[in-house]
Amino acid sequence: MCGGAPGPARRGPRTWICGFLAGWDGSGSPHGHLGSYSYARFSDSGEILEASREIWSPYPLYVCESDRVVTDRGGPGCVLLEPGSRVIGRPDGLERSRSPPTAAPPSEDCQIERLVRALTDCHRAIACGPRRVAIAFSGGLDSSLLALLASELCGQEVILYAVTDEGMKGVGDAMESAAALGLPLRTVVVTASRSADFVSAGDYRSDMEAALALGFSSAAEAAREDGVRHLVVGQLADELFGGYHRYLALRGRELDRAMMSDLEGTSVSLVRDASAIMDRGVMPIFPYTCSGLVPVALAMPPDCRVRGGIRKYALRMAAIALGLPERLAMREKRAFQYSSGLERLVRAQRAGRPSRGPGPERT
Repeated sequence: MCGGAPGPARRGPRTWICGFLAGWDGSGSPHGHLGSYSYARFSDSGEILEASREIWSPYPLYVCESDRVVTDRGGPGCVLLEPGSRVIGRPDGLERSRSPPTAAPPSEDCQIERLVRALTDCHRAIACGPRRVAIAFSGGLDSSLLALLASELCGQEVILYAVTDEGMKGVGDAMESAAALGLPLRTVVVTASRSADFVSAGDYRSDMEAALALGFSSAAEAAREDGVRHLVVGQLADELFGGYHRYLALRGRELDRAMMSDLEGTSVSLVRDASAIMDRGVMPIFPYTCSGLVPVALAMPPDCRVRGGIRKYALRMAAIALGLPERLAMREKRAFQYSSGLERLVRAQRAGRPSRGPGPERT
């Protein structure tokens, strides 16, 4: 089990792994391998030897009182490890350290070919294993590129899931992109009653957080009903490549600082989104969190992220180089929680408009 959901977690005599990595033969420490994963190694007597939430893993590990390391939401006295954190068991207790995100050697250009290699290497390492995958799909750049890589690079059977409110907001973009990619699309309609049930059962700091978790939970539920046990999501692309609208007003070091701050803020939000998916019995896959992609993105000059009013400039150029149709790669769209109408729906529920009933409907 991986965070309480079926998935590729492996338990050997001494090692627990949650996530996806390449090149590890099952012996020794998995630390430092290409992928997106967290792990813990135990002695034969059950004492912790080593644990790590690798950069930039969305899969949680918690350190608790009495030097316990647990994998499923922790509890009182438990602290979530940040990405890049490592714990070593010593006779006198746990030794903790963290390697903050670091950039590859700085460059003066966008090095699109290098980014293309990182995207393809990471997708192979993280996402190409399952025969069938679902993709949380909005029709925007991030999810369209993941759909292309799943279909063309991995040769997987791909089903796209577009989540929307009862007004079917944002579905047009998803339908157009799915048609251009030649991939099947399922529309998951979240009713007001489904939103009310979800919001009342969770503890979210904002309408945006609740809307994102609701969207991923609904996509995962629909995928599982279709017999698909892996959901690919595009989280972290905005923070790595400059996707937020507010970045348009920033330049140079100011943009770098804002993006790094937002990146650090995903330590908790990635776990929230992964948990929403795993709670539905589906394993989430986050290709943009790959340890081989993060430093390449961080090495880019600010104007490779935002150039001439174009957000995610470098990622768009890489997507075109990988074969994504230019009209899809260059399309500007609102963030999923807004374009889908889920943020508005959740805001109404959190304001105290009760409504209860069945789960998401599919068309």
